[in-house]
Amino acid sequence: MTGTTSRLDGASELSIEIIDDDGRVLDTVYVTEITGRSTTPSREHRIARPPRQARDS
Repeated sequence: MTGTTSRLDGASELSIEIIDDDGRVLDTVYVTEITGRSTTPSREHRIARPPRQARDS
């Protein structure tokens, strides 16, 4: 798999070519906006917190 990055007028575009073992391009994926935000929740958000124990008063 190869990737190239080009910058035009302040906008960046990332293209990823998916290539088989014979060198044929199977598909090209273009990413036109990179926000820097992850699409998967962080580890802290994925781990369920145990319920709080009620204190005896």
